[in-house]
Amino acid sequence: MNKNVVIHFGPGKTGSSALQAWCNSNTETLAQHGIYYPAHAVDANGVSSGNVDAIAKRDAKGNRTLDEKKLNTLLAEFDHSDAQTLLLSSEFFFPMLRDIHAQLPDAAYIGYIRDPLELHESDYNQRVKLHSYFLPFHAPVGSFPVVDALARVMNDCKGIDLRLRPYGKGLFIGGSIIADLLSVLLSCKEKFELETAQCSKVVNSSYDYATREFKRLLNYFPIEHLEVNIHRLLQKRPLEGSFVSVVPEKTQETANEAHVKRLEIFIKNRRMQSLLPLLDALKQRTVKSYKNQDAGEHDLLQVASWLTQEDKALFEDIAQIVDAHRHYYLDNTAFWACFPEQDKPSTKKWWKREQATVAADTDVIDAICTKSIATFKQRAKVAANVHPPHILASMGEFAFENGEFLYAERLLNQALTLNPKQLLALRHINTVRTAVRQHHERT
Repeated sequence: MNKNVVIHFGPGKTGSSALQAWCNSNTETLAQHGIYYPAHAVDANGVSSGNVDAIAKRDAKGNRTLDEKKLNTLLAEFDHSDAQTLLLSSEFFFPMLRDIHAQLPDAAYIGYIRDPLELHESDYNQRVKLHSYFLPFHAPVGSFPVVDALARVMNDCKGIDLRLRPYGKGLFIGGSIIADLLSVLLSCKEKFELETAQCSKVVNSSYDYATREFKRLLNYFPIEHLEVNIHRLLQKRPLEGSFVSVVPEKTQETANEAHVKRLEIFIKNRRMQSLLPLLDALKQRTVKSYKNQDAGEHDLLQVASWLTQEDKALFEDIAQIVDAHRHYYLDNTAFWACFPEQDKPSTKKWWKREQATVAADTDVIDAICTKSIATFKQRAKVAANVHPPHILASMGEFAFENGEFLYAERLLNQALTLNPKQLLALRHINTVRTAVRQHHERT
């Protein structure tokens, strides 16, 4: 009996969680069809890292690297089993493809390619949901990083059996990513019609617009110890309204044209006809309605109200954190309506003076920076397309790193006055403000 090894490597945001959750719950069913899928742990939402820990270890920096000893142990178990196919799945295999291929040159490597615009936004949603990301959306949406990375892998791994599949509704064989993958593994996918009836279960679903914006703004605050509980609750909130894009409509059109051209070249040069359905889908792609990231009080209050009803104790914990950090800068002040100031006395009411203090600082910084910014650009030979807010933010970052907290705050405040969503300034402003206030408390 011939033995086969199949490596599903994702990439990220292409349904790996749903696929792994199903496989992990149906190891016996898979075994009955000659497929050995090693079981692995999953979290409360059914999300996991897949089989990566079965063949990888972490190095001194915490990065996962291939562990040949683990791999050989797993291959020995597979060799002594009755299974014909070893199936391993993890999006963490993507950056490890070269090392895995060096050990398993005869394996089949399966990956899914998704509409890049959808991928960029889905990745952004994931960072907001579970990785404390608070900055507004910013990404090189015209790029097609997955295809470019796979082209380099194919150059480095001569003869690799790379099987790429289109990802998206209407593009899967059998209607789901699970049925699609099984169609690659099995010649008679009809055997799995009953088993894949539960494929429609959604794992790690996206937030709607209001929920994501509420969580993004909440990420400004130190909620890391509560983030998992907050996410598990928000994940249950019913989706409301139509799906929109945070990418302007004209930018969507321009980016999609670039994606079509890049995919056409990849399909032609790499003979990847399996991706032709995705190419057709991109050519027929409709532009989504654009909605900027300035959610109104109504939308944000609805999310806050829902959280209060579902878990009042958790919401009160969040409110206490927000109340202790009212000096923070938020790129959308509508968020404060969700957390009105507490009536109870507090010894930390210094933020009541915030407006007057900021106004005084702004007057000073105008005198210092507005008159000299053009001279600075000329002397430093700064490119013409670098705008004053970015220069001010960069100078503020430099001042902060050198312990000049008061001056750093002034510079960052001025940058945000000129551009309330200046990313570099947003990244540092609240850390700087906290340092300034700690300095005041010590003196």
